[in-house]
Amino acid sequence: MAEAKFVSLGSDPKRVEFSGAKTVEDEFLYEFFKSYPADLYDVKFIEALTLGAYALKEERIAAFLGRAESELDGRLEELKILYKVRTLKEKATTKGVAAEQDIADVLQNFVDDRGWDDSIVLTGEKVGVLPRRKVGDVVVSLDGSSTKIVLESKWDKSVELGDPVTMKTLFTKTVNPEKSAFGQNLTALINREAEVSIIVFDKRNVHGSISGATEGIHFQPEIPGFIALVDREANDWSNMNVAYGVARSIAFLSADSQYEPDRMMLLIKRFIRDLNLVLEIENELTKIEKASATISSSSGGIRTRLDHVLESARRSEELLTKSLSGSPIDEVEWKRLFDES
Repeated sequence: MAEAKFVSLGSDPKRVEFSGAKTVEDEFLYEFFKSYPADLYDVKFIEALTLGAYALKEERIAAFLGRAESELDGRLEELKILYKVRTLKEKATTKGVAAEQDIADVLQNFVDDRGWDDSIVLTGEKVGVLPRRKVGDVVVSLDGSSTKIVLESKWDKSVELGDPVTMKTLFTKTVNPEKSAFGQNLTALINREAEVSIIVFDKRNVHGSISGATEGIHFQPEIPGFIALVDREANDWSNMNVAYGVARSIAFLSADSQYEPDRMMLLIKRFIRDLNLVLEIENELTKIEKASATISSSSGGIRTRLDHVLESARRSEELLTKSLSGSPIDEVEWKRLFDES
């Protein structure tokens, strides 16, 4: 025979019913009821049961709230991190825009003092002739003409000097073209269809390869372009102003097609580099192929690199021949040559 249930539920009204014989051996409960007269046992039983039920439910609620609080803390931490990242990005953007405005203001004062009729325009937020590229923060049109100088600015150490003809190893270019002062100047020149470009750095926060190359102004004749180190904190923009003054003269020469021979230096340097690399790679191949047939994969990799170098040499020779024959070289061809793309 099944044992009768001690607890059951009734409805209309909603109630809990107790019946049958049930014994609980618990010293605490015994002492609890013993402290009251026998006629209050039923009342105290109902109070204890009700309070106990609330306590059990409260424990589950507390556990839920504790879990929710833990998850919420994690979410809040994520939100705080996202907010910090966004704030840093906004500050960096604001800093860049403010610096571009400083360049424009300083240049405006400089050209006004000399009575030049140069028009200065902020272009850092506008895409240029290269797809999706905004390189070239400030564009100056000289004396109301179509002759232009472009200025790009970088305010951290992420950009190296760069060299269009040297390599770190036999198989690695010295630096990503877009992460070099040379590459940025060339890209800005083409992107804004200018005759001369100037890239401006803060001497207090510049890559060591740049500060090691110049204390103030560095000329890149193949572009033509300049690197100018300023001291923004001390409000010393003299190097930029000097570079701009010289760049202005070169820009007028470039507009009259009198500067093309200097640009030939890039072609000649690159061509010589590629010819030397061909000899080096051929020597490496000879050593590897004589050493063992088991390293044919290494040989194949070098052969692939040799093909790339030969292609680069072919393109250099092609552009050199084209220029010497009197045909102009398109600006995008110059950039492709530098990027080795």
